[in-house]
Amino acid sequence: MPLQTIIHANGPLPLTETFTPQADGPVVLIVTGTAWSKSPPGKIGYAVSLNGTVIGSATMFANINADHMTLPTLFVNVVIPSNQPQKIAITAVGNTVTDLNDNFVVQLML
Repeated sequence: MPLQTIIHANGPLPLTETFTPQADGPVVLIVTGTAWSKSPPGKIGYAVSLNGTVIGSATMFANINADHMTLPTLFVNVVIPSNQPQKIAITAVGNTVTDLNDNFVVQLML
C-alpha cells in the first residue's frame, strides 16, 4: 500500500499542515513522535485533529525526567471527504514537552 507523507518535522508541538490527499474515502493515518516530561510521573502524548476535529490520541506514562521517549504509534481509520485541501494538526496532551530534538511523522496509507 502506498504512503503519502503529510508531516515529517521536528517539534515543538503544535504542528499543523495543509495537504491535498492523493485519495479520498476511507484511509488510515499513521502518526509517530517523541516527547518528554519535566514533571514525572505522569501521562505524556499527543492528539491528532483533521479539519479541526480530534480523530485520535496516543499517550503513555512517563516516569523519567527530561528523557526523550518514543510515543506510541497511532493508527487511525478516517474518511477523507474529498481530494480538496485538508488540515491536520498534532497537539501535546498532559505533561508533554517537545522541542527541536523531537520528531513527528504523519503518513496517509492509501
